[in-house]
Amino acid sequence: MIGTVCSAIAALLVSCAPSVLKPDGRVLIIGTDNTYPYHYLNVQGQPEGMAAEIVGEAARRAGIRLVWKLRREGPSKAFEKKSVDLWPLLSDNALYKTKFHATAPYLTNSYVALFLDSTLAKAEGMKRVRRVSLVGYPLATRLTRSAFPGAAMVPTPERRHS
Repeated sequence: MIGTVCSAIAALLVSCAPSVLKPDGRVLIIGTDNTYPYHYLNVQGQPEGMAAEIVGEAARRAGIRLVWKLRREGPSKAFEKKSVDLWPLLSDNALYKTKFHATAPYLTNSYVALFLDSTLAKAEGMKRVRRVSLVGYPLATRLTRSAFPGAAMVPTPERRHS
């Protein structure tokens, strides 16, 4: 499974000079669902990860103040509830394309499934999989359900538990 990931906000912030954005001192809320290693809040509640660093530096250069908030429900629901102004990474899917302007992807992900029994790695074997452990992120859940339609999803709070 390939998930394409893109960031519209980083490109927007990097490409706009402070004089163009005319920041009014408003604080923008940026959401994270702790998608390690891309963007997550550390034990002190501070943003870390590649996307957090890119967006943080772009915002700093543009004179924009960001406040990171944990939104485990993911970007779609957080935007619907208007609990965030920004999200650092979005998957490249048709739904987002109708609602947001997105830049060309600067990052792509590949997802893998690990099996102790090699016969399960074949198409017919994947139909026999009954339970799949995964972090319950919306994108991961959607891709896993597609790959293992008959399996029960066993969500875990963090990747290290999966």
